[in-house]
Amino acid sequence: MPYLWNLLYVLLILLVFLGVSPASAGPKGPGLEVCLDKAKYVVAGQIIHIEERGVPRWNPNPDVHWGMATVTVKEVLKGAPPQTVRFLVVTRVDPGYGGSAVLPVRGTGDTGIWIIDPDGRVAPNMFLLAEQRTADIRRILNPVGEKGWSEPVHGLRIWAGALPWHVVLVVHNVSPADIFLPLPGPAPRETVPAAPGLLAATAKDRAGKTLVLALDDAPRRGAAVPCVKVSPGKAIYLHSSFGIFLDRRHELPPGSYSVAVTFKNEQEQGETKDGAGRTARVKAWTGELKAPAVEFVSPALRYGVPRPRR
Repeated sequence: MPYLWNLLYVLLILLVFLGVSPASAGPKGPGLEVCLDKAKYVVAGQIIHIEERGVPRWNPNPDVHWGMATVTVKEVLKGAPPQTVRFLVVTRVDPGYGGSAVLPVRGTGDTGIWIIDPDGRVAPNMFLLAEQRTADIRRILNPVGEKGWSEPVHGLRIWAGALPWHVVLVVHNVSPADIFLPLPGPAPRETVPAAPGLLAATAKDRAGKTLVLALDDAPRRGAAVPCVKVSPGKAIYLHSSFGIFLDRRHELPPGSYSVAVTFKNEQEQGETKDGAGRTARVKAWTGELKAPAVEFVSPALRYGVPRPRR
């Protein structure tokens, strides 16, 4: 029996890495929740026409052919799009294609849910979601779209969202000036890192027991903290593509928790890179942001798969 539970747990983790969850089976690359949050329009519709564009000059791969698709909108899940929307799609991939990404080929008649970014594009490696998934998409859009922001600190505010399998974090510049935001380091290699980094979480279970989790490694002592410029009104995500997996990476035991995430930086010396790759010294944002607590259920409990004993 222990072997069976170990096998089930390994399979569950593989599904997480592949981006397969009850709410987001199919898409690869950025997490589905992130794509939905950034999208300008999310619609259910059908391709009624494709104008072939061949291999555009901007396309770095001559084996990938593109076309401008016209989609008639059947149902609107986000935004206020026109009755028809147009965007580029991949229409043919030649045998010589050597890219690592799988590029689904589109054709007239393809029907599904289309996630359109603010630039009017659909990610070419995004697998098409079936129209029957509209209820699932609405369940994701509601908590993601209704953000409960923290109070601003030195021009920034933060939001944490607990979604299936993981937590996502967004920081928003509400000031009139550019802010150089320190970037969190990689996830700790050890359950208890030698020194805390910029991100930490406090998880309180139903019995009142509190666990403090370091979510990234501390930067090297004396080194300038890497930063990214956040323009006024812009927001960025503070995690990798699929969010922060509290149970897997940080060994949060099965259970239901109230999770509060903090983002703290005390080092003013920062550095960033310009468009040419040159490093420039900047003054990093300093302060402490505290995201409103969110309810998080460990996937191990949600899917009835116990964690294997060590």
